[in-house]
Amino acid sequence: MTFGYDMSSQSLSSRLQALSDTYKQILDLIQRLQKFPANSGLPSLDPDPRIELASEIHQRLKEQEDALEIVMQEVDDGMVENGPVGGKWVGGGSVMRRRDSEREQERERNAATIARLGEDLKTYEMRIYWVNRC
Repeated sequence: MTFGYDMSSQSLSSRLQALSDTYKQILDLIQRLQKFPANSGLPSLDPDPRIELASEIHQRLKEQEDALEIVMQEVDDGMVENGPVGGKWVGGGSVMRRRDSEREQERERNAATIARLGEDLKTYEMRIYWVNRC
């Protein structure tokens, strides 16, 4: 039966979407940080909101990096477990090929999303690095 695979595929897709949504929130924070005026350089007892926001962004990026790494490992483990196409024979060659094709398309979409999220992470880390230097 392929029900279990479909559920894990939906779960993976929803987790990837959640990661993507969080990346968008991080990008918004980076853009906010870019709009902050530079620190005057004068000592102050109040914490610098720029530093606080930068720290929050760094923390979120680290969490996202960890979450993406876990998802990538789970995908790799699933590929080894299920084989390149995976699934069980459900009867009827055309039904099996169609389901395998659908699974393969889903895997390709997920792999593309994972690759895009990895690139987004690198881009955001570079952006925050340059914002902090200014």
